[in-house]
Amino acid sequence: MNGINPKTTRIFLTKLIALGAIALIFGIGETIHRGCATEPEPNPENAPFDSRDCIKCYVAYPKIAKQQGIEGTVEVAFDVNNNGNPINIRLVRSSGSRELDDALIQQVPNFQLDPKSAGRKNIRLTVNFSIKK
Repeated sequence: MNGINPKTTRIFLTKLIALGAIALIFGIGETIHRGCATEPEPNPENAPFDSRDCIKCYVAYPKIAKQQGIEGTVEVAFDVNNNGNPINIRLVRSSGSRELDDALIQQVPNFQLDPKSAGRKNIRLTVNFSIKK
């Protein structure tokens, strides 16, 4: 014989089936499932820029534009690669000043973002270039 008692095995399986039925009747399985649930993933599309994701995100006012008193608001969109670096920077709304628009587009690739931002798409960033008076 192989050492397995068929009578003991049958009793064990009967008890196991009974415990499973009790769990289903009283919703024990549902409670366990709810306790393990995680929050749904946020939709990374068209996400506004969150400054909390920035480790180092400095935007310098372009020197020539500042000297000439040029002000304006620029909006760009960008994606974040798997390393957390901004890529595919594109102009969404021009300030009307090429200097301001180009300055922001050139500076966004230098941002250092939190690695948890990796993979996000179409993040919108609006910068208001304003000279304090």
